[in-house]
Amino acid sequence: TLFRSNRTEEEATLEMLFSSKTTWVYCISNVLMSISGKTSQLHSHSLLGLYEQAKKDNRSMVHISTHRLLPRKNTISSKIPDTKGCRMCCVAQNFQTGCYYLCGALESSVILPQ
Repeated sequence: TLFRSNRTEEEATLEMLFSSKTTWVYCISNVLMSISGKTSQLHSHSLLGLYEQAKKDNRSMVHISTHRLLPRKNTISSKIPDTKGCRMCCVAQNFQTGCYYLCGALESSVILPQ
């Protein structure tokens, strides 16, 4: 489960943003990568989209649909294809080019997207 800390109120609160089991997170440029779900799949979340959706709905929990048949135009969170069963991830930066790489360990393979 992903939460955000809201310290703008008189009393600080935690607000739920994503309700699936989450075992790993990494944030870069307002994009949050996570290993989430019952079958541990890599997800990409737009942090700005999650905050705006929570503000628009005026509620603490945001319902996130990642169904493949829905339009992907304004998707806040999406599953990364072919990462079902992802066990662990790490991120490294190439200091010569400034590019970031994500390494994901699956059951029988490794992924290395840029």
